[in-house]
Amino acid sequence: MKKYIFTALTAFFALSANAQSDCCDKSGKCCFSPYWYIQAQGGIQLPFTPGNRGDLLSPVVGLNIGRQVTPLVGVRLGAEGWESKVKDQYVADTYNKFKYYATTFDATLNLVTLFSKKACSPFNFYLLGGVGYTWSEATLTSSTWFAPAVRGGAIIEARLGKNVSLALEYRMTNT
Repeated sequence: MKKYIFTALTAFFALSANAQSDCCDKSGKCCFSPYWYIQAQGGIQLPFTPGNRGDLLSPVVGLNIGRQVTPLVGVRLGAEGWESKVKDQYVADTYNKFKYYATTFDATLNLVTLFSKKACSPFNFYLLGGVGYTWSEATLTSSTWFAPAVRGGAIIEARLGKNVSLALEYRMTNT
């Protein structure tokens, strides 16, 4: 048995609603101004650990506050969590449930803005990278524990109105 009892990649599928603002003139040319945004997220978590994938699905919720600094780059600070499940290595068909919470600092890169001249697109595709800290009450150890987290992912966003977007986010985390 490895000493790394709970080192797994975590995938998040999350829908988020953003409140944001940037201005475009009637020709579609962007007159960008940095703006703040809020994201409320809900989704599922699927740990990459042994076991039936359907039995490992867990809910997750999150809240992010961010700033789109340039049309290309944004940053956000967030908190998320709820509960997770892992398969018990010693007892067949048994899964351990535990609560966890994470705080993260992420940077985003808008690939549509990077590769297109149209900076005010109704659809955007972002790359996401971040670092953070996770707290878990996993019973795999004798007590609760804190762990640093590194993650990467992608976001597909559709602008529904001037100040509202709907996004699908996929990300993997090392904890």
